[in-house]
Amino acid sequence: MSKREVKRIDGFEKELLSESERVELWISKYWLKVVVVSLIVVVIGVVIYAVKQSSEKAELAAQQELFSASKEKLAAAIAAHPDAPGVELAMLRQAGFLQEDKKYDEAAEMLKKLAASNADILIRQIAALNAAAALEAAGKIADAAAAYASAVDFNDFSSGIKAEAAFQAARLYVAQKKTAEAKKLLQRIIDRKAGVINDMGFIVWVTQCEQLMTAIENGDLPVKPAPAAKKSAPAKKSAPAKK
Repeated sequence: MSKREVKRIDGFEKELLSESERVELWISKYWLKVVVVSLIVVVIGVVIYAVKQSSEKAELAAQQELFSASKEKLAAAIAAHPDAPGVELAMLRQAGFLQEDKKYDEAAEMLKKLAASNADILIRQIAALNAAAALEAAGKIADAAAAYASAVDFNDFSSGIKAEAAFQAARLYVAQKKTAEAKKLLQRIIDRKAGVINDMGFIVWVTQCEQLMTAIENGDLPVKPAPAAKKSAPAKKSAPAKK
């Protein structure tokens, strides 16, 4: 019997088989391939699960290390786990430690990077304001004003944070006698007053902005405190008179 006749007969026989019989016939011919493919799928699934479990354990260990790290070891922990969950909070802690040690420039640089990152919005807002505050603490008034002003331009920052940043920037502009820049920034916030409802943070700070604007227009600007008087050396006691 030729191959063509076998195929013809097989085809004819298949047409007479029911659906379940066709499945059985297919499995009987290809069962080994089915078993092999099934085993491959199972192995892949096990590998993926194992990798996921290992990754989760590693992430948890990194997170615990970041949260429990002491002041002395926190910087090394952040460097070792830059992508670990919770690293942003660790960076805020580290920036706080740097400010405690009066390393304001380092703190500001870290906070500015954090503010521009993909971290949670609350963390980014805190970082932006604290970066400007660190620069102000370092005596870099112009840089601090610019940092506060830049926070106003973050589209996803809350209205309250923007209003606070604008007030702080305007305050520093006034200290530099840049009243035009101060008024322009304050007006941006005041113009938004009608469109912001039920935001207590905004209401508090827009009121501050309005008061500062009025002070600028009336020339009633806050006066810088006078420098502290230098303490004079204690007077020398005169020697007791000899009897």
